[in-house]
Amino acid sequence: MQIKLHAKGELFKQQLSVLFLFSRSEQRMRLCKIALFFVITCWQSAISYVL
Repeated sequence: MQIKLHAKGELFKQQLSVLFLFSRSEQRMRLCKIALFFVITCWQSAISYVL
């Protein structure tokens, strides 16, 4: 469970870095907000799943 979650996190970080590479600076702020939103919801669902 923990390892699987960590692997998903690593994959997610790789996808984010690819997105940042291809994004222009004006799109980057929007992408950051979307990414932050996804990270927060992922953490909330993971925490509620564990608890």
